[in-house]
Amino acid sequence: MDLTVKLLRQIDDPALDRAERARLRCRAAKELEDSSNYEAAREALGELWQRIGERPAVDGLDRRTAAEVLLRAGSLTGWIGSAKQIEGAQEAAKDLISESAAVFESLGETEKRAEAYVDLAICYWREGALDEARVTLQEVLGRLAGPQSEQRPRALLNSAVIEIAATRFNDALRLLAEAAPFFDATDSHPAQGRFHSAYATVLKKLAAAEGRKDYIDRALLEYSAASYHFEQAGRTFHKAATENNIGFLLFTAGRFNEAYEHLDRAHLLFASLKDNVHMGQVDDTRARVLLGQNRNTEAEKVARTAVRTLEKGEEPSVLSEALTTHGVALARLGRYEQARLTLERAAQAATRAGDNESAGKQLSTRCRKGNKFIRRVLAQAAWAASHTKQSYLCALFARLKLRRGWSRAIVAVAHKILIFAFKVLETGLPYQDLGNDYFDQLNPARATRKLLSRLERLGWQVRLAPAVPSN
Repeated sequence: MDLTVKLLRQIDDPALDRAERARLRCRAAKELEDSSNYEAAREALGELWQRIGERPAVDGLDRRTAAEVLLRAGSLTGWIGSAKQIEGAQEAAKDLISESAAVFESLGETEKRAEAYVDLAICYWREGALDEARVTLQEVLGRLAGPQSEQRPRALLNSAVIEIAATRFNDALRLLAEAAPFFDATDSHPAQGRFHSAYATVLKKLAAAEGRKDYIDRALLEYSAASYHFEQAGRTFHKAATENNIGFLLFTAGRFNEAYEHLDRAHLLFASLKDNVHMGQVDDTRARVLLGQNRNTEAEKVARTAVRTLEKGEEPSVLSEALTTHGVALARLGRYEQARLTLERAAQAATRAGDNESAGKQLSTRCRKGNKFIRRVLAQAAWAASHTKQSYLCALFARLKLRRGWSRAIVAVAHKILIFAFKVLETGLPYQDLGNDYFDQLNPARATRKLLSRLERLGWQVRLAPAVPSN
């Protein structure tokens, strides 16, 4: 921030010509953008660019300086447009960034072109266009083979983020392993924070996919390291996102009070940035925690707020997750018709996100092809159902987990939810839970023998007698 103040003071030097002043403004804007202070970065550009939808004033500037102004305006259009949910902002951002990249390429500015392409990939990622983002970053990495490139580790890290969003966690780990030497060698707090955050996110996802509790502990350590580096660097946005992730992990570990503390911090930080999208995501996380505590009425209210916030934006995958949370809350309250309609909207939002990704690729050797975004929604619903005590789906999960493992049990529960949803839609009748004792009631004698056998193995002798009905 001291550098930013120094740059802004130099801008007032009357001896500067227009191009020199423009370059100083771009440097100051870049510093502020890296600090997640996007509105201040926009103001730092001054007369060069003032608002989204307005073309930067580059007439009379040399080509390189003009390209730098276009890149800064494009990048800020993407960030501000995402935070404020401005329709069409990502398309406008891509146009400006692409124009700047073309100029840098014509000037032989390989690193600057790469910087622009990474920013372009981030725009595609925000829209859910993961294939386009992946191809863009692969093109960057193909050109930047040297170890001295500043943009190569940035491209590797963002590639890992793309693969996390695409649920390709092993690919994400491979990319992070390749990027690790770059980040180990740097003293940059922002760079180290982003690396630890991405690594923690992969561990968090693998913990959910494979039921590995040790991954949760490792992810908490990585997120804590990321939070420290972001705080040292003054990166408010990234610290807020990390606090949200820590809150979610603490929830999965059953540490609810600690989870709320971190979610409160995340919400306050995003509010200070006026970032509605990420405040909505924090609300979605809070609703999941409330569902985990069976505080269903509160969860429904918070989830409804998250949906109202996120449906104004252009990020369908995020909206799909919030709608799924809201649908689960409605179902728990017995409001089945509303739940059905909400989950239909979640599937539609997931499909819109899936249209931008190559849907239908093989997810597992034992699963048929399908839309991975819809599968993710079903997996989230299955995970929530597995934590709903005294329910048939919870009993099904516990029964299958012993024989088939955590991840296969989740897939089986998700498949059962899909069948139930189809039957509800087909018949129009509300869902009736079979109860957590369903499997015991199928064969009471067998259930009795199993329970007796377990007690005998523990050293007990048991004599059975019919229960006396109470008056």
